[in-house]
Amino acid sequence: MLSKKLWFLDLTTEELGGKDVICLWMVDENGIVINIYDPGHRDWVYVDADINTLRKIYDLVKLRESAGLTADIVKRKLVGRDKEVLLIRGPPKDLENVVRIIEANYRDVTFYEDDIRFSNKYLLIRDVSPSSWYKVTYDVESNINILRDIQLLSEEVEYPPLKILSIDLVTASPIGEADPESDPILAVTLYTANGYKQYVLRNDDKEILKSLVNDVQSYSPHVIVSFEGNSIVWPYLLERSKVLNIPLKIGYRGDEPHQSLYGHFSIPGRLNIDLKDYVNNNPSLQRKTLEELAYFLGISQPGRVFDRLLYYDAWKNNRDELLKYSLWRAKTIYDAFMLLKEEIFSLSAITGMPADYVLSSSAGFQVENYIMKNAVKRGELIIKVKGKGKGTYLGGLVLPPKVGIHRNVCVIDFKSMYPTLIMKYNISPDTIVYEKKDDVKYFEEIGVGVKQSIKGLFPEIIKRLVDERNKVRSKMKEFPEGSAPYRILDAHQRVLKILANAMYGYMGWINARYYSWEGAQLVTYLGRETISSSKRKAEELGLHILYGDTDSLFVNYDKEKVEALLTWISKELGLEAKIDKIYKVLLFTEAKKRYAGLTIDDKIDVVGLEYVRRDWCNYAKETQYNLIKLVLTGASKDKILDYFRERVRKLDRGEVPIDELVIWEQITKRLDEYKAMSPHLAVAEELALKGWKIKKGMFIGYVILKGSGPLYKRAIHYTMAKKEDIDWDYYIYRQVIPVSARVLEPMGISKSDLESIASGLHFSMDRFLF
Repeated sequence: MLSKKLWFLDLTTEELGGKDVICLWMVDENGIVINIYDPGHRDWVYVDADINTLRKIYDLVKLRESAGLTADIVKRKLVGRDKEVLLIRGPPKDLENVVRIIEANYRDVTFYEDDIRFSNKYLLIRDVSPSSWYKVTYDVESNINILRDIQLLSEEVEYPPLKILSIDLVTASPIGEADPESDPILAVTLYTANGYKQYVLRNDDKEILKSLVNDVQSYSPHVIVSFEGNSIVWPYLLERSKVLNIPLKIGYRGDEPHQSLYGHFSIPGRLNIDLKDYVNNNPSLQRKTLEELAYFLGISQPGRVFDRLLYYDAWKNNRDELLKYSLWRAKTIYDAFMLLKEEIFSLSAITGMPADYVLSSSAGFQVENYIMKNAVKRGELIIKVKGKGKGTYLGGLVLPPKVGIHRNVCVIDFKSMYPTLIMKYNISPDTIVYEKKDDVKYFEEIGVGVKQSIKGLFPEIIKRLVDERNKVRSKMKEFPEGSAPYRILDAHQRVLKILANAMYGYMGWINARYYSWEGAQLVTYLGRETISSSKRKAEELGLHILYGDTDSLFVNYDKEKVEALLTWISKELGLEAKIDKIYKVLLFTEAKKRYAGLTIDDKIDVVGLEYVRRDWCNYAKETQYNLIKLVLTGASKDKILDYFRERVRKLDRGEVPIDELVIWEQITKRLDEYKAMSPHLAVAEELALKGWKIKKGMFIGYVILKGSGPLYKRAIHYTMAKKEDIDWDYYIYRQVIPVSARVLEPMGISKSDLESIASGLHFSMDRFLF
């Protein structure tokens, strides 16, 4: 019997001795991969029915014991209630067969946990998480490592020496999107710790594929990183490899990638990380591009960016620059992963999802997997998605802003308000009731009560997350700031905080297994009550309420009065509030959730305004930002209007590059599902006619041309536009003036004032001066 310290990389389902078994892919302290098999794991399903039916099904399963099936009547909890259910265990295929027989022969039977994957059940029942260290005890039988025991090494922090490989793919077609059936691979760029490898098309692309497979197998990375790997890179390479009859054997044991859960491609023995998944789940990244991710992470930008629509022309006319751009992409993908790996691996370790799956899944599924882990520990049956919601409910309280310029403003933030309320009132799907009873705290205003005699699943989970975060933050003090252990622990505590804060949102998510409209409604009700009572107390203390939004209040900063309010919130409400920010100057527009401020450390915050939204062109957004800066730093009205005039003048003269005029909008559904026409939809349909595959989630960049009629008839993809055809008046009156008016109207400069200035410039001799 052997015992080793191993890092859990991934798991797969494989066949061993004619049975489906779990294979754990582990990495030792030297980076060597070791396969550990667990043949003892069996699939299962719970059956809920009346006791007589359960006994008949029990007898039915007993007749199939020779197939490895077993049945036991066990006690479990279902949404907080004790139940007796039938637990059937066995090999996955045999279990599927018996479930079909039960469905065909018995009515009023409910199955639980039959919709969870075999490998995921293993993680749940074993309570093990990828991206974590374990002490693994195993036997070697016929050169196969058989698991005997696995124990978490919770004190271990740093990762093993993982080999990382990034990949970028260049394809193009003279007509529309490249087709792997007919269009060759033009180039593939790899990047590792050893540097670049770039394969470029010479005669045909067979050599590219052969070199790619050979070099991946030779380097044998633990992690392969891409950007749009699941949507572009792997589908194209797999299809092209079939055409060329060169199998894409890049898995650890020569397996090909295959599509799996959440549209993700699995590469057995290696983690396939697609950073586009990270970008898609990050709301602060609007365009969802690699360039935007690079900027977000502080990575240098490329000398030149090529839109995929331009790859074919670039390959013909500017090949060296295109290949240089691919080199930048491969290196940036690698560097970005190195900066994000602590966050990715922490999310994997905490939620219990493999590191490549955890990015492919939405935040809701990440939270759900963590809930499921905790439900299993409590003996809870994992319920199924209900599929039907009860509609919307009243959200957090937003107090109208005091429009204008304010000085010396303090933001009071209620620390983790919703998670704290959930814990304080024991709010959970399993504690929500409608009846008034002795053990129920009832809320007359919304007709919902909360059972107090049992500990709710959600409050218990949040407390565990909070306690674990406190432990991690305490452990961080043992390491120098910036060291590898410190960065890993810091990422860990951030993920714990995010999961705790996401529990409320998950409760109101219609696709959640543990969906609770009543619970989510109660949380927001209590949040509104908290803000309302805090507002009243603040006014009693003599503070002026300038704005309020869900879990924060904006007041004039009077240190003594603010501290008195924070003390009252702690003692009377049992909540923790703190000063989040202090602004020297704050500009409120007429709209809620749209303001800008200059902090005491001279940073400019912009919230909700067009500058931080993607559906405005860069030129308009830059104009707004600079106007905000002028307003907040006390520039004179003349200086502000001079800047505005200059921005309009450049447009009127046609001096602005097309790239600054592009408006980006996302395709959110299939083209045939849209009922109303819009500019980005018209452009998308035009691209589709030219051979481009338009998919849900794609961003379409367009500009508006001169002419008459609705905008969608004058929209064109920016790569196909000519400067002389641009409708400059559209950008003056429909882009720059609206975003300028938004921040200047509180100062007494109206939209009509700005339109008059623009019209005066247009008809003055100034526009003819060069």
